[in-house]
Amino acid sequence: MKRILMVLILTLFLTPTITANIVKVEQYLQNNTNDKTLNKFPYKQYVKNFNFKMFKDDLMLLKTKNITDFIFIENTLTLYFKSVEKKSSIDFLTENYKISEAFYNIYKSDSIRYFSFGIVQNVILSDISSKLQNEINKKTINPNNEDVDKLINNLSIQHYSIHVKKNIFEKTWYHFRHGNFNYILRKAFSAYLKETLLIILLVLILITILNFTFYFIKKRINMNALKIFKKVFVLVFIYFFLSSNISIDNTFTDTSNNKVLNILDETFIDSFHHGEVNIYKLKQNYEDYGQVVWLNRSLTKRIKVKYFASGDAYTKYLDWKKSATTNKIILVCSGAYSTAFKKSDNSTPVGLTVDNGVIVNRSLQLQMDGLAIIYATGGIAVSNIEEKNLNVGSPLNKTIDLNNIFHRIEFLDWCVNEDATIFQTHLLGWKNYLNFNKTDADKANNRIVSRRLFALVKDKISGNVQYVIFNITKDVKLWDASNEALSYIKNQRNMEVIALLNLDTGALDCLSTFDENGYELGYIKGNENKNFSETTNLIVFYRE
Repeated sequence: MKRILMVLILTLFLTPTITANIVKVEQYLQNNTNDKTLNKFPYKQYVKNFNFKMFKDDLMLLKTKNITDFIFIENTLTLYFKSVEKKSSIDFLTENYKISEAFYNIYKSDSIRYFSFGIVQNVILSDISSKLQNEINKKTINPNNEDVDKLINNLSIQHYSIHVKKNIFEKTWYHFRHGNFNYILRKAFSAYLKETLLIILLVLILITILNFTFYFIKKRINMNALKIFKKVFVLVFIYFFLSSNISIDNTFTDTSNNKVLNILDETFIDSFHHGEVNIYKLKQNYEDYGQVVWLNRSLTKRIKVKYFASGDAYTKYLDWKKSATTNKIILVCSGAYSTAFKKSDNSTPVGLTVDNGVIVNRSLQLQMDGLAIIYATGGIAVSNIEEKNLNVGSPLNKTIDLNNIFHRIEFLDWCVNEDATIFQTHLLGWKNYLNFNKTDADKANNRIVSRRLFALVKDKISGNVQYVIFNITKDVKLWDASNEALSYIKNQRNMEVIALLNLDTGALDCLSTFDENGYELGYIKGNENKNFSETTNLIVFYRE
């Protein structure tokens, strides 16, 4: 320990400020951890790998802070990334979390004087949360491990929420324990499980038939011949079963011209607010498919969007609704996915989330490429994260790549200063085309359930912007729902699709719609509306 301190103090002679800052980190680590942690942060490399220009173009502090702070941050992070590259075991991530704590505890003692410590802490936490999320997704780290669970909770306190997906058995057991039998029954009778049960039933019937067949064959041929016959039959059965694609899917796509053959038929239901809100019933092959709500923002600019995610989202929504008496609520529903089933389970929205300048979740979900930006004026825009060209206005005036940790910190800082609102979700459609295919494991899963989609569309002739919400009550795959919604907007409505986003319809499948007098519409609602108070985030469409 003493040797490390001596090397540090003697070699980091660029400025007294840098040396003093590093010593503060050393002192904290010395008092709160052990030599093992310090060895994870080899300060000898810090001197050998000095690189003044490495992060010059990406650090926001260059514009407002002095050069010694920049040198401190630049070299500290240069060392950090060199020492942690390609290392992501739970022990290693936990030790690096202790290092981030060292920077944070000095930062919180005087956030203005030691602002650079906060920058370093957030970069380290971003790296840790990204690696942990990736390892959990790959199932190389068990989220139920005690150390992992502790790290997840610690990251959550710092607004870096990790999303741990539950399998069907974990979901069923959770809802059984909490008495949510409506959810269990709804999922049990979904098309996906119906399909699975049908396959099981067919296999049982086939086995029964085979048993009778073998019984009668046994009477007429010798045992050796019967064994050979059984083996051949089993191999043939397995081959045909694995090579077949058994699916109850009523949607067919003509790949030659990319047109959906089973189109969605719409029937007008209601119109409110002088034609700015129109609701239609959707059918496919004469079967109920759901409803679609069209909101015309361009007519008077009075159709607006509001998003709640910080603190108790539902209570904030109710308080806002009471205070803004002139606003007419049109539709309110759950927005982004949640890290757990209920708010009372310490659940937070999945992915980057900021509510009116309050950071809710700093963790970027790499599997979700859609970022919704809701302006104070009530408008909504969508950015494709994968294009790495999010244009941020004054005072930052910069093109942001959210996959870049430093850009992300800059962007979140801008969100706080500008009271911005954002949330992250799957981008299903982009610029008139589907943004994924059936083999995309992250989006095109095989679950056949009800869906809810949001589309940002534009009239090809007038250029008027409209918001479209699909409430799909039929159990369908996500790819099919996206493909059908895209085709409906483009081919039947002759509109341009700017973006198509996925909204949450899981255990928090909450949706309420209202007429212009404030009366709730019974024919278009969510399946779990009794859980509105448990939602982690809500998106509200209203008329000012």
